[in-house]
Amino acid sequence: MSLIPLRWLSRDSHTAATVAPHVHAGLRAVVVRAGCGKKLRPLLVIALALLVGCNAGPNYVRPKLEVSDAFSRWPSTEPATAPSSETVVATGEAPLRDLAHWWEVLHDDELNSLLSRAVKRNIDLRVAIARLQQSRAELVQFGGEELPELTLSGVAGQGTGNNISRGGLVGGPLAASVNTSGLREVTQVLGVDTDFELDLFGNLRREEQAIAADAVVAAEVRNQVLVTLLGDVTRTYIQIRTLQLRIAIAEQAIDVQRDAANVEHQRFERGISNELDSALADREVETTESALPPLQAELLMAKRNLAVLLGDEPDGLLIELDAQSPLPQIPADVDAGLPIDLLRRRPDVRQAEAQLIAANARLGVATSFLYPRFFLTAAGGFQSQGFGREPVVYRGLWEAAPAVSWPFLDFGAVDANIQAQNEATRAEAANFQKVILTAIADVDNGLTSYDAERRRLDRLGSAVADAQRAVSLATQRYDRGIIDYLNVLDAQRSLYLLQDEQAMSENAAVADFVDVCQSLGGGWEGFPPPPPLKAPLPAILATIRDATGHSDRPLRN
Repeated sequence: MSLIPLRWLSRDSHTAATVAPHVHAGLRAVVVRAGCGKKLRPLLVIALALLVGCNAGPNYVRPKLEVSDAFSRWPSTEPATAPSSETVVATGEAPLRDLAHWWEVLHDDELNSLLSRAVKRNIDLRVAIARLQQSRAELVQFGGEELPELTLSGVAGQGTGNNISRGGLVGGPLAASVNTSGLREVTQVLGVDTDFELDLFGNLRREEQAIAADAVVAAEVRNQVLVTLLGDVTRTYIQIRTLQLRIAIAEQAIDVQRDAANVEHQRFERGISNELDSALADREVETTESALPPLQAELLMAKRNLAVLLGDEPDGLLIELDAQSPLPQIPADVDAGLPIDLLRRRPDVRQAEAQLIAANARLGVATSFLYPRFFLTAAGGFQSQGFGREPVVYRGLWEAAPAVSWPFLDFGAVDANIQAQNEATRAEAANFQKVILTAIADVDNGLTSYDAERRRLDRLGSAVADAQRAVSLATQRYDRGIIDYLNVLDAQRSLYLLQDEQAMSENAAVADFVDVCQSLGGGWEGFPPPPPLKAPLPAILATIRDATGHSDRPLRN
């Protein structure tokens, strides 16, 4: 049950209209049934409201969001046809619909194994999980601090004074509870004390809401790290396979060019050809060979980067991925759903809303300081005269003290803090809207790029087929003496460059597919959340656990 302070009735009219009348009507009915006079009824309504408790500040209401009905894609609705070349990435028939396991549609066992290992061992993900567990523990800690806490304190000794419970030797209320009747000197004091805040205006409840929202933020940060990790591992793996393919294409072109150069050398030695054609053939071989070292170095670096993502040393991975493997298939399309689905699925959007909820709750915390805070303090125990002092006397100690704190004259400090939290909430609301717009644009751009790359891949497949036919025709015409060798070299060079460009387009198509799935927030739902915290123990049991060496320490000798 929440009562909205008067300062917020104009700002949150919907909440005030739906919550406050029911609360006020219920309290009024209680007062009327009690038979109170009209003059006393307002005071009793206020008193009952204090006993019921209320939450200062506005309750959270999601801002009105205006999003498009569908994602924007490539202007043409005609689907891209499957590429005709055998080396081009194959296109699946069915569109992707299971975003929680989007990588499974690629049908690559090695990739599945790498992703499984990365989720278990990636260092960034381990850091995010630790931060999440830390936030959960802080939430549990605050929940415990809201409840009464019993503190045991005691002291025993002799001195020149007459009351060792003074001067800070025994903390808390016991130091103010003195009953020295019949005692010349107090030599022993033992007791327990507790204090508790009556959260009548929601100071603690709003703070707990804020800390709970912070824990949600940490959970969504973990989910975003997981989404990013799945995309990075997949893209790096595809890059490795693409570089292996490009190296194979270059080596195949070198073999063809070297055979052609040997033939030209023989033709020149027999006087059939000229020295220029022989030199041009050698130049073509050396030019293509010069492309190999950068590709080989890039492949080695990609494997090392993948090892880092897996949280492992690169040596084993270098051997594991040494053999060439074809690029995985991509689906014919991706079922992106509706833009509003991003609110439910995309971690950064969920994180932005959790940050807005936390800011709104902290606005309630700031507002609660406009109202009184009530505390209850209690203590009980005994004090005695002993240690050689006669007679030995025991006296009981107790205290029960309600307290109130109300900064009714603070020269604007509380209200200034409310204004600051107001602006912080407005900033988080604006950021929430920006994150949503960015998320929709990411999906639109990803889908557009994916559609465009598939169309480009289709055209490149046709171009490679034409280039292969051109090499065959140029070789035949050169053998019959119709054209010179420069035309053959040009046809071979064009074929090699188109095959290399086709391989890079294959990489871009799979990478665009990964970008689309990542922009849709897919992947984190496919893995279980981190385990819950271990149940916290009371301080005395935790002390025993720590003393016996059974604590869960992150760093051990």
